[in-house]
Amino acid sequence: MQDGDIDIVQRLRERLAPLSLRAADAFRSIADSLQYPASGLRHLAKLVTAEPLLILPIAFVAGVALWLTLRRICRRSRLGRVRANSCKSKGNIMIVELIKELTYRTASGKYYFKFALMKLPNSTIQINILQTLNYKDFGRSDSNINTHRNFEPGYQYVCWKGDQPTTVAQAKAIAKAWAEHTEAYCETGENF
Repeated sequence: MQDGDIDIVQRLRERLAPLSLRAADAFRSIADSLQYPASGLRHLAKLVTAEPLLILPIAFVAGVALWLTLRRICRRSRLGRVRANSCKSKGNIMIVELIKELTYRTASGKYYFKFALMKLPNSTIQINILQTLNYKDFGRSDSNINTHRNFEPGYQYVCWKGDQPTTVAQAKAIAKAWAEHTEAYCETGENF
């Protein structure tokens, strides 16, 4: 290293020293609050205090670990992300809230359908389909046009061209109508 490089490293150490001390305090407090031995965090606190430049790779690794954890939580819940509710997906990713799961038995009493009502950020309710009939068992097409469904990776939802429901009662009525029409389509081939 040349003298100029050593000066830059020294100035960087001086600027990072307060940050590394705060990070070391945070590591120690986390280690103290954990119910199992956290000697690794205490050791990390000592290293950061001794060498302030270590805070950079540690911060990067911590950020990646946090990102991976949040990604795993969203995937596990399957409720963390869905696309916009329309017959042609706009590709807008949103955070949603599960309002209610419901089971509907058709008027004939032959079939059961399960739905999850999801509150979207625009205050409308998306009707996710958890259980439906197997269209192929009836010799029917299962295309999204014939069945009025939209598909996203890992789930499907009712395609409704009218005003989107904003109350649970409206969403239930749409789910009921969709289930009854689906039964009729499967048994008779009647489009809806």
